[in-house]
Amino acid sequence: MPVYNSGIYLKTAVESILNQSLKEIELILVDDGSTDGSSEQCDDYAQQDSRVVVIHQKNAGICNARNVALKIAKGEYIGFSDHDDKHHPDMLRDNYEIAKTYELDFIKFCKRTIEIKKGKTTSVWDNHFEKQIYERFQISSVIFRLAENRLLSCVWDCLFRNEFLKNNNIMFDPFFKMGDEDFDFMNNCFLYVSKFGTNDRCYYYHYIRYAFSTSTKYAPNKLEVLKRFPNGFLKVMKSLSMNPIDYRQEYAYFITKYYLSPVLRQLNKKDWSIAEKKTYLRDVKCERFWFDFISSTILSPVKCGIYSPMLFLYNLKMFRIALYFTK
Repeated sequence: MPVYNSGIYLKTAVESILNQSLKEIELILVDDGSTDGSSEQCDDYAQQDSRVVVIHQKNAGICNARNVALKIAKGEYIGFSDHDDKHHPDMLRDNYEIAKTYELDFIKFCKRTIEIKKGKTTSVWDNHFEKQIYERFQISSVIFRLAENRLLSCVWDCLFRNEFLKNNNIMFDPFFKMGDEDFDFMNNCFLYVSKFGTNDRCYYYHYIRYAFSTSTKYAPNKLEVLKRFPNGFLKVMKSLSMNPIDYRQEYAYFITKYYLSPVLRQLNKKDWSIAEKKTYLRDVKCERFWFDFISSTILSPVKCGIYSPMLFLYNLKMFRIALYFTK
């Protein structure tokens, strides 16, 4: 667990791990240069519970903090946690038993996302997986559907076999400073996975607190970061012998939702002239993952919702309207 100025939220996160029904665990707290007293809280937990390991370091970001922990982790399986989230008491026990029984490289379970603005809960939603085991040869037929259920969007709704990560040198890329590092990490996992599972129960409670959560803060290099995810996913498709043109609809929808839409949102935040924004959007088609067939693909508004008109407007080069629509 990376810890950085966690404030009042650290107690709930740490204690919901230490109070797990599975007791044979190691909790590694990486204090990433906190200045608000979180460092002292970490040390207190280590004194109270021998299962807690604390590492203090200068602020180096979430990727570095997780990598530091990965290098020393002794557990057979590894889980990740944000410093302000909460866990079901049976999260580790239930998912470890499934992963161990079926010899999985990793297992994904469902999560609940709670969005909070100005101290008030504004929305709550769950993602949904089936209770299923997948062999590598099955992944190509389900990966788009699973990605839609946020299979690739985070790492803390998952247990990873330590040996699997180490043997394939899967780490977090420090290039990612404020978000999207989990997409990259999961893409790398799918390059090598032999067998993984999904659990239909909800075990992880993720809080998005505006002005606190990293994912809600503005990242100056966000546009460059965004390109990494579709490039990584295309690499996964190639490793699974998937030709994008055979998945025209699925691929076009995927790129629209996870690349074009975030690009439009970021451009709306930038203090650029409309001419500069239009130039950037024209150059989107130059990216290696943007195939010609996307420009002629029409997405179903029933299945794809707002991403159908978004891609339609973009393909017609109605960039100003596309930006306004997204805003």
